[in-house]
Amino acid sequence: MKKVAKWIAILWSIFCLIAVFWGMMNVGEKMGKYSTEHESAGAAIGMGCGMGMWVGIWLAIAGPALIIYLVSGKREPTQIRIIDEKKPNLCKECGKYYDGTPKYCPNCGKQVA
Repeated sequence: MKKVAKWIAILWSIFCLIAVFWGMMNVGEKMGKYSTEHESAGAAIGMGCGMGMWVGIWLAIAGPALIIYLVSGKREPTQIRIIDEKKPNLCKECGKYYDGTPKYCPNCGKQVA
């Protein structure tokens, strides 16, 4: 889940950046065509609103993906069990062998000395 959320946030952010730059280039081309200050101001306000909309759209997808990524937490490190190469222990009660030094025999459940 963590990897999926990370890739959703990354890909969506790249898509939104491309869309914003594309929109800014289109508005920049048209800005030179306006003859009055009012038209230029309206275009600037429209560009600001458009940028604000893209930020909102970006947050709608990347925000939850980022939250899922952060809440997922780190993976637990894999624990490696080292088996002692000694001869296994013999239970005096049941006569079966067991590994390690448990308090109780894993076979019969009696307390091991």
